[in-house]
Amino acid sequence: MIDTATALRTAYVQCLSGLTVNGTAVKVYDTQAPDTAADPKLVITSVTATGDNTKTTFGQEVELNLSAVTTGAGNQIGFKRSEDVLNAALDRILPAPGEHGLPQQPGLNIYGVSLVTTFPLSAASGGVILYQRIATLRHLIHETT
Repeated sequence: MIDTATALRTAYVQCLSGLTVNGTAVKVYDTQAPDTAADPKLVITSVTATGDNTKTTFGQEVELNLSAVTTGAGNQIGFKRSEDVLNAALDRILPAPGEHGLPQQPGLNIYGVSLVTTFPLSAASGGVILYQRIATLRHLIHETT
């Protein structure tokens, strides 16, 4: 049995690579973006797994948090940009009911991808507001070898 966190993060980076929103490139970061990272950005903030083994295969139910991050000076629609970025990412991850856009990783079968929840988070520093829209996605992953 293996920990699938690295493989799932890799699938997300591959899936979301080259994403643009309103003509602006969106970079994808694992765990934390550098302080100098351009706005907007996507950050894979956490991956947690629970065993989902059968009698014949190793499996995991894995939840991943994906954070769409933008900055602004604060206004009534401050979260809109981060929501637009997250929606563009979700369109790639879940392009149609019952389908997902994540590339399969060696030795694993990723299936059953679903959106669990989304929620906002913001923080202010020096007159700049950091807006985040965070999505929790659930995956069923079984080893194929």
